[in-house]
Amino acid sequence: MDKKETLGELIRFGIVGTTAAAVHYGVYWVLQHWMNVNVAYTIGYIVSFLVNYYLSARFTFKEKTSTKNGLGCN
Repeated sequence: MDKKETLGELIRFGIVGTTAAAVHYGVYWVLQHWMNVNVAYTIGYIVSFLVNYYLSARFTFKEKTSTKNGLGCN
């Protein structure tokens, strides 16, 4: 892997992490108006975790996603 490819991967990794954090906060912020804040936070975490996995695999590392791969059963 050359330096240019590694730098691109690092930048994409940062974009994905920032996006996942924004998704977490956004889901939490919306849901806290209708439910307990702890439940809203947990749902936000789960949604952002799934978004982070998908974007990391597809956008950052250019890999295919699957449930089996996500569970580490390769």
